Amino acid sequence: MSKWIHIVIFRIRYMLKSPANIVLLFVMPIAFSLIYGNLNFGEGSTAPPKVAIVVAHNELGQETAKLLSLNPQYDWIEAESEEARELVADQKVIAAVIVPDDLTERLRMGDSLFEIIVNKKVEQYIALANIVISTSNNLYNLSGLLEGVDGTALIDAVKTMNSQHIVQVNEVTYGQYVAEQSSGGEEATSQALTEESLSMSATLAIGFSIMFMMFALSGSAAIIHNERRDYTWQRLTTTPATGGSIVGGYITSFWLIGWLQFAIIMIFMTIVFGTSWGNLILLIPFVSIMILTIVAYSMMMATVVSSKKQADAVNSIIIVSTCMLGGVYWPVEIMPQFMQYIANFIPQYWMMQGLEYIMLDQTSGSTSWQPWAVLCGISGVFLAIAIRQLTKEQRV
Repeated sequence: MSKWIHIVIFRIRYMLKSPANIVLLFVMPIAFSLIYGNLNFGEGSTAPPKVAIVVAHNELGQETAKLLSLNPQYDWIEAESEEARELVADQKVIAAVIVPDDLTERLRMGDSLFEIIVNKKVEQYIALANIVISTSNNLYNLSGLLEGVDGTALIDAVKTMNSQHIVQVNEVTYGQYVAEQSSGGEEATSQALTEESLSMSATLAIGFSIMFMMFALSGSAAIIHNERRDYTWQRLTTTPATGGSIVGGYITSFWLIGWLQFAIIMIFMTIVFGTSWGNLILLIPFVSIMILTIVAYSMMMATVVSSKKQADAVNSIIIVSTCMLGGVYWPVEIMPQFMQYIANFIPQYWMMQGLEYIMLDQTSGSTSWQPWAVLCGISGVFLAIAIRQLTKEQRV
């Protein structure tokens, strides 16, 4: 046991002496936490996208423009036709919606009711287009129902729609629903909504922490290759320390370094963003498995490459590409379907899923156990390969 502890202490001290490891483990994750935390939840990020609307010079067009601008998802800016075009060209608005003067004629002829000027079809534009299409359909339906009635009837119907109270939809996640049902009050829902926003910020920051942890630990574990090449590892196996103590000491040292990084990120995110981490009884063992998976990968890569330079190059390609596919840089849901399928085979995807389940208190569902099982299986395979390779020298 004492030899195992000496190995752990030596490896931790050796890793923390490297400025590059300090930057990768602590400086970069904190910097990215600040950058992306503020981008997602800063004051400016909650403002709705701006849309220019050109209002017709008749009563029906004006009431229709009012009907469109009642939608709270967008900040509607009233402008003349030429001004709206300039706003779109300068990308000060995502699009311009033109309500034409001949709206009644278009309804009679069955033509398109609105014109949309757009520079780039960004994500917000897709939702805007659906809103405009829905409004067109409503006007056509009203026009059909009021056919043969006085022409002012359609204007009165649109005015009535504008005077109606807008019904808000209460959106809650499964975890929020459970919290509300258990406490039976609106206060629980409000608290859950706040915790969800904070947890999303923390999840994104932790995603980058995972990436930098993988870079730091894989780079440090690659030193094992040099030790084997220079026969330092073989000489170590001739000491009274057992093979299990040597390998266990290396694994434990890397695991503790990973936990040190995660603990600092937890403290930082709690102080700066007020992050709620969910159930710590579940979070601590899951993070332990998550870090063990990263350590197991790092140890395995150190035993299968032919040089440290090769290990650094291969790790860079593997870590960056799997972080992209695993949802570290962006949500998996926005990727194509076949890439979402590939994500199921990426460890980072299950790390992010497990953290999300715990931090959003979604641990009562039937799928919440999957990240645990997958990460345990992956770490077991990686460790088996690493230990088999590392204990060869002692057997020889």
